[in-house]
Amino acid sequence: MRLSETLPATLARCSPQLLATARDRLDPAWIAEALRTAGVVSVRRRKLPLDVVVWLIIGANLLAGHAFDEVVRHLGLTPLSRRSNPQVPPSSGAVSDARVRLGDVAMKEVFSVTAKHWADAEDFRSLRFRGLRVLADDGFALRTPDTKTNLAEFGKPGSRRGEAAYPVVNAVAVMEAATHVILDAELGSATTSELAMFDRLLARIPGETVTILDRNYDSVWHLYQLGDAARQRHWLVRSKGRVRVKVLRELGPGDDLVEIHVGRDTRRKYPKLPATLTARRIRYTAKNTEVTVLTSMMDAERFPAAEIAALYHQRWEVELAIDDVKTEQRDSALTLRSKTPVGIRQEIYGLLVAHNLVRVEMAKAAALLRVPPTRISFHRALLVVCDHLRNTAEGSSPSKWVDHMGLLRSRLQYLLLPERRTERQYPRAMKMTLGRYARKLPAPR
Repeated sequence: MRLSETLPATLARCSPQLLATARDRLDPAWIAEALRTAGVVSVRRRKLPLDVVVWLIIGANLLAGHAFDEVVRHLGLTPLSRRSNPQVPPSSGAVSDARVRLGDVAMKEVFSVTAKHWADAEDFRSLRFRGLRVLADDGFALRTPDTKTNLAEFGKPGSRRGEAAYPVVNAVAVMEAATHVILDAELGSATTSELAMFDRLLARIPGETVTILDRNYDSVWHLYQLGDAARQRHWLVRSKGRVRVKVLRELGPGDDLVEIHVGRDTRRKYPKLPATLTARRIRYTAKNTEVTVLTSMMDAERFPAAEIAALYHQRWEVELAIDDVKTEQRDSALTLRSKTPVGIRQEIYGLLVAHNLVRVEMAKAAALLRVPPTRISFHRALLVVCDHLRNTAEGSSPSKWVDHMGLLRSRLQYLLLPERRTERQYPRAMKMTLGRYARKLPAPR
């Protein structure tokens, strides 16, 4: 049976409330495209078809702390029978089998397809910097259950007290600074470096963008790979002060065109590197601190130095977004729930899709209020989206869908945050110290 025939048959058996919710936020055609690319298709008539399982994974990452069977009930994922009668909800074993059938590759494709469609939306073009989409990157880690398979796949990082207690997944994400939509991500083990994962991400960064890099990613090799004038793919990074440069031309006060010297050892490691790399150096003062940034945006008329200096500080947006993922969206849960590596990767990609779904709603709300998306509270928007999903799934009649959307828009003012205060500055401090007791280890057999 072809996918074009299978998907309509599957959707016809789903509850109308789920269909309204899905079409309102996530086009079923995108899920079909991802499943087709991953090569997984539901051919048999199942209680949990694969496109419904995708929504199950997304819902589980929106409703933190809820078991999968509760997510099935909250989102109305149990399809109706041929006679339009409610079926018995699937058991936990059936949910586990359905997750295995879906796999992690399909969920990764769902993340990639949805991120591309949401990021390319015309509604967000007004948020660009001089015609360029502003991106930022950073790494983060997520803890997994301490099972044999997770330990063999991901490993444990080192710590000051020896080996850590749990296996860890390291990840690097590239995010749009204006909307906090995560465009791409790369996953690795506890021993995989952020630089190695960023190397795999470089080729996938689109054109007409400027990527604000973390200071750890300022190697000449990364800058050379990322810069692409033909595709208008630019970079912006803070200089650590150890880069040898030669001033070629002064563009303005504190604004120079410089030539970066590439060391012999670096060229031996990366033979494609030229002997020098041309860049633009901008020096300015921020809160009594001298800051030097390097960028590939050479055109001083199109990209004024003052605007680039202000743009660099948007790199902190990725830190805030990752904090929202780990603290607000996961409700401060320290450990993922899946016991296998495939389930872990599937869960993480579902976490990113769910995060993006909320961010898109926030950007739409911000457009209605005529404020930047960063003025919308992620915590409150997450609650509103979850309430909307529940209300449209738990037995609501179709006539109530418009009322639910009206309620959503009426709560926009509740989502609005005051403008950020730039004068606040807090010193770094450790709020919690390490425990004075030894870590509990399993008894030797």
